[in-house]
Amino acid sequence: MPLLTSSCIDDCSGLALFLRYQELAGMPLEYVPSNPGWQVITWSNDKNLTSEKLLLVFDLTYEPIAEVRPSNSTLGLPFALACDPAVNFESSIKTWDLVSNKDFNDDFPAGTSLNEITLIAPIVGREFLPFADYQDSQIGYKGLGTSFVRFSGLSTQSSPMSFTCKITLTDGRIFSSKVDNIVLRVE
Repeated sequence: MPLLTSSCIDDCSGLALFLRYQELAGMPLEYVPSNPGWQVITWSNDKNLTSEKLLLVFDLTYEPIAEVRPSNSTLGLPFALACDPAVNFESSIKTWDLVSNKDFNDDFPAGTSLNEITLIAPIVGREFLPFADYQDSQIGYKGLGTSFVRFSGLSTQSSPMSFTCKITLTDGRIFSSKVDNIVLRVE
């Protein structure tokens, strides 16, 4: 029996992978500029680093819930598609918020959103963009499933502090992750 092959670079209709967000995990890392881009190493409070070197990672993990692939052509013959499936999340990100349990600085007291000074990169080495660049008026927030987070402002807090990321999905589910015991050097 012949096998029809098709390249669906322009049209992957009928081919989809459906995913469901399941857990949010956070951790601190040290930001290390490199040329090109940047790298990360393990965070240590013992290094006495400023907030310029702090990199928070929040990863919203997901699980597949369904995979839909057509198995026959319109002629009834089996076929193979030469493209990645479209990826659809069961629910999109409605809100993404980052707060600290202590005053980050005079402009951002404990419990207030740090989104205004948050810079995010979706992948190690990529450019950091302001949080507002990730908002899409049609679909909410895009590209925030994995967030490498830095700050555009310096912290004036030298006591151990915690950062909490809270993500709300359009279906009402809420995910939260806290990164505890971050000690920063103040200049």
